[in-house]
Amino acid sequence: MNSLRSNNRPFLTEKLWTAKFITLWQAQLVSTFGDAFYNIALGVWTLAATHSTAYMGILLGISSLAGVLVSPFAGVWVDRLNRKRILILMDVIRGICIVLVALAAFQMVIKIWMVTIAGIVLGVCGAIFRPALNSVIPDLIPEAKIENATSAFSIVSSSANMFGSASGGYLLQLLGAPCLFFINGFSYLFSCLSICFIKIPTIKKRSTQHFMEDLKSGFQYIWNFEGLRSSLILVASFNFLSYIAVILFLPFFQFTNGLGIGKYGLTMGCFMFGAMAGYILMTILKIPANSRFMFFILSVIASNIFLILSVHIRLFILMALFVLAGGFFNAIINVMLLSIIQISTPQEMRGKVQSFVSIASQGLTPIAMAAGGILGRYFSIKLIITLAFFMVIVVTIPFAFNKRFRTFMSLENQHVTGERAVT
Repeated sequence: MNSLRSNNRPFLTEKLWTAKFITLWQAQLVSTFGDAFYNIALGVWTLAATHSTAYMGILLGISSLAGVLVSPFAGVWVDRLNRKRILILMDVIRGICIVLVALAAFQMVIKIWMVTIAGIVLGVCGAIFRPALNSVIPDLIPEAKIENATSAFSIVSSSANMFGSASGGYLLQLLGAPCLFFINGFSYLFSCLSICFIKIPTIKKRSTQHFMEDLKSGFQYIWNFEGLRSSLILVASFNFLSYIAVILFLPFFQFTNGLGIGKYGLTMGCFMFGAMAGYILMTILKIPANSRFMFFILSVIASNIFLILSVHIRLFILMALFVLAGGFFNAIINVMLLSIIQISTPQEMRGKVQSFVSIASQGLTPIAMAAGGILGRYFSIKLIITLAFFMVIVVTIPFAFNKRFRTFMSLENQHVTGERAVT
């Protein structure tokens, strides 16, 4: 194990916003906004065609499940194949798929089975694309800027959720669902074209193992690397407990006098605005190594305390401010965890590790949502939200006394990433 600081490259003098990084970032910005438009149009079209929220839920569930099932194998493919070709191919497949759906919608021959297949394609391709993208980022930028880069890409998803969803509703009324389908399809093709102009380093140490042995080696690598293993356990725990609470915010607002659906929308907007602010801060902030762990722990405590307080405050303005603060610190937690995982993973293992990150962050989400719904039916919604966020803090406490995890989060004694060979 070598220290990252043993590398004699003057990382701190290098820029994050180079031409190749900007090209990749804006490609993801366009395609993510396209996804936001598509999701709104698809939801409205599904409800209009089926008159059932069950079909919409099933459609989303199938798409998510397909991605979760493919994720473990996706990482092995990413580490064995040309990552640039994977990124391009996944965008091409998604783009063509959605354009075909749009054409069917324009011809008024679109059926539920068509959008279901499209959902599965999007889920599978996304599960392959995400670890490939996350695997590439550390090879395009200085290691000292990875945390800033993670924040920059997080801004993409946050801005799409905030502005894309809001503007998507108006665009849907103005243009109709088929046009928004087309926009999303072409957004993927635009992303594909942009990636074609980026020089992406190839992996020099490719595995020669059998596919399943390679998959097993990825799991063993994570299991034997205590700091990395602890990070994935935290990611899974945070997401599971947080989703139990988040799924209950809507009924909490709906059934609480003086709140309602309108204020729920405003509050969720405040959360995303706070997250955006946190991500923007982390694009420029460099946290000293000896302060990183404490900064992380304090962010976990602050985020969850603010979210707990938000459901116990009757004054709506103060509630919204607490949710905004919760989103701000939540963004910092996400950036620190995801960036340290990228930094600590050798180039030839990044795809497999990133696929396990996807499983940790998404695999338990359907169970958490179901659990939240069931618990909210039999117990006080406010109580369940409070306990879920409080348990996030409780889960973090043992890690605060784990010396290896403290060292891991401080960016000390990490693996140096693999050699770079641009072709």
